[in-house]
Amino acid sequence: MIQAGPHTLNQIEHLATVFRRAMQEALNATTPIPDCLSYFPEGACGWASEMLGEVLNQYLEGQVLFVACTDKLATETHAWLRYGEIVIDITGDQYKDRPPVFVGYPDSWFDQWDEEEETKSPARYTYGRDLGADKVFRAVRLRTDATFRQSFTE
Repeated sequence: MIQAGPHTLNQIEHLATVFRRAMQEALNATTPIPDCLSYFPEGACGWASEMLGEVLNQYLEGQVLFVACTDKLATETHAWLRYGEIVIDITGDQYKDRPPVFVGYPDSWFDQWDEEEETKSPARYTYGRDLGADKVFRAVRLRTDATFRQSFTE
């Protein structure tokens, strides 16, 4: 597994926060909001993770994985990204006492989830599944591409 150093961890946390903010701005400017993102962050963890993962993988050589999970009671699902041992979750605040953006080594909250092995694959966003989501993703990219490019070329 890849172990991110402090600079990489801070860099990814900054970029995840920038992406999350841009996603909220794009949703606020989109009419109508696509159903799959209408209650963001609730119920949008898969879509948001795929979008952020697509961008991160352009710079991190496809090493950012999409992880889908089910809680141990099989009553809820969640999704996030994993870069080596680092978890990247930009929709954590849909759960009580979780931050909007979590980037770090898994804390005890993650123990309640069973990761579905078959979903651990390089994160990527597939255009065409939802045209409204595509529009939001393009708007997020316009707001964030320069920041990502600059961060990874410094």
